[in-house]
Amino acid sequence: MAYRNTGGRISHSSIDELVRILNFIELDEPAWNAFSVIKAGLLRDGKPGPNFDTLLASIAIVRNLIIVTNNVSHFRNIGVGTENWVAGYLPEK
Repeated sequence: MAYRNTGGRISHSSIDELVRILNFIELDEPAWNAFSVIKAGLLRDGKPGPNFDTLLASIAIVRNLIIVTNNVSHFRNIGVGTENWVAGYLPEK
């Protein structure tokens, strides 16, 4: 984003700062296995959903975590816990 958004609010230094303070979770074999099981079930049920969201959900599921997102609907069919920390803070459309 910083490369596409020169002069905008997202800068290389803000990304570097975010990387410094966040804990990153490894995409490991249990998460890949969960992804394949979840994705197969979604395809079988005719609700494929976005691959990246399914991958994020599989990481959260194998680690007993929740997904914090403003797009809870993307995870509704996957069976992962979600929280929306933005709801109530955005202006009405």
